[in-house]
Amino acid sequence: EKEKEKEKEKEKEKRKGRRSRSPLSSRERERRDEKEQRVSLLSSSSFSSRREREREEEWKSKRRDRNGRRKSRSSENGKNGKERKERERKVSDNSPLTTAAASATAGASSFPPASSSSSTSVSKIENLLDLSKRFAVAWRGTLLIKSASVSVRMHLIGGDPGLADILLRGGQGHTIANTSFTVQQRLRLEQSKLEEVNRKVNSAGPGGHCMLLALPSSSNKLPALDPSAGGTDADAKSLPLKNLILYLKQREAAGVVMVSGPAQNDGKHTNGVMYIFPPCIFSQQHLCRIASSLPSDPSKEDHLLVIVVKET
Repeated sequence: EKEKEKEKEKEKEKRKGRRSRSPLSSRERERRDEKEQRVSLLSSSSFSSRREREREEEWKSKRRDRNGRRKSRSSENGKNGKERKERERKVSDNSPLTTAAASATAGASSFPPASSSSSTSVSKIENLLDLSKRFAVAWRGTLLIKSASVSVRMHLIGGDPGLADILLRGGQGHTIANTSFTVQQRLRLEQSKLEEVNRKVNSAGPGGHCMLLALPSSSNKLPALDPSAGGTDADAKSLPLKNLILYLKQREAAGVVMVSGPAQNDGKHTNGVMYIFPPCIFSQQHLCRIASSLPSDPSKEDHLLVIVVKET
C-alpha cells in the first residue's frame, strides 16, 4: 500500500510539473509563431525582391527586343530608302527627256565623227559659253514657232561646215541667206524616235550632217528680215530662248524644221531636216563628246542642240 501511495504521489508531482511547464510551452509556441512569422516575412520579402528582379529582367528583355525591332526597321527603312531612291532614279532615267534619250544614244559611239576642226575633244571647258568661244558662228536669225519668234545664234561644233553653209546660209555666191526657220513639227523624245534620228545620221555619213549649239542672241545683231525668203512673220512676238526651251520640255519633244538649200548647177536642191533638241541627256552627251570636261547633267544655261541631217 505504501508503494502504491508513493506512486500516486509521483504521478501527482508529474502532473504538477506538467502544469508548471504548460505556460512555458505556450510561450514557446508564441515564440515559435513569432519566429515563423519573421521567417514568412523574410521569405515574402525575398520573394517580392525576386519578383521585382524578374520583372526588371523582363522589362530589360522587352526593351532590348524593342530596340532590336527599331534597328531592324531603321535598317529596312534605309534599304527601302535606297531602293526608293534607286527606283526614282530609274524612273527619272526612263523619262522621255532622260533614259529614253540616253538609251537611244547608246549607239552614239557610232555617231559620225565631227569635222577635222572639232573632231578632238576640247578640254578645259567648264560651261557652254566657253564652248561657244571656241567655235565660229555659222548662223544668226530667228526661230519661229506659232506666233512667237526667238533670236538665236548657232555655233558650228561638229559635222560638215559645207552642209551648214548651204542649208543655213544659202552657200557661196548667194547674197540672200535664210534669216529665219519655222518649227513645223515636233519629234517625241522617245527611244524609238531618237534611234531613228541616229540611224539617219549614220546613213548620212560624216559629210551628211552638222551639229550646232544655239544660244540666245540680241535682236539688234540679226540681219533685216526678208519677206521673200519665206518663213518670216512680221507679227510674231519676240520671246527669249528660255520660253522655247520650256515649250519643248513641257511637250517632251524636239522641234523639227524642213530646210532646203538653193538650186545647184544641175537644178537640184539640197534638202535636209533640222532637229532642235532642248537641254536633255541626249543633247548633253553629244556636247560632252565635243568637250569632255562638261558635266554629264544637262546644263542650266539656255541653249539648244541643233542637228541638221541631209536628205538623200
